Amino acid sequence: MLCEAGTNDSEALFAEFDKITDNLTPDERSEILRLYDNGLKNLEERVKNLHTKVLVKKQLEEITEIISLKYIAKKYFGKTSSWLYNKINGAIVNGKPVHFTYDEICTLNGALQDISRKIGSTSVTL
Repeated sequence: MLCEAGTNDSEALFAEFDKITDNLTPDERSEILRLYDNGLKNLEERVKNLHTKVLVKKQLEEITEIISLKYIAKKYFGKTSSWLYNKINGAIVNGKPVHFTYDEICTLNGALQDISRKIGSTSVTL
């Protein structure tokens, strides 16, 4: 699930890499690392492009009519509502479109889950 991956994943990956490349020359190992790094850069660019296509705005469309984005921005991000709206809408800031980072998406998901729990546990009694 998103936001639950641990650091052990990267440690296991590096351990596996060491096993696979143990018998290679330093030059061969460097070439593999270079190709790996280039592949990561390519993948990162593709993820950014996909991220642009995944409209957070569409996913939050109904929610924004129910809950206060100003509250979420201030309480969970320590930012202004303008900052959050810019992120949601992919606004151009300083000449570049702004998008949520992975950590910001995790924070937003946590905020929505926290608010959901608060609403779910609230009832009015007489």
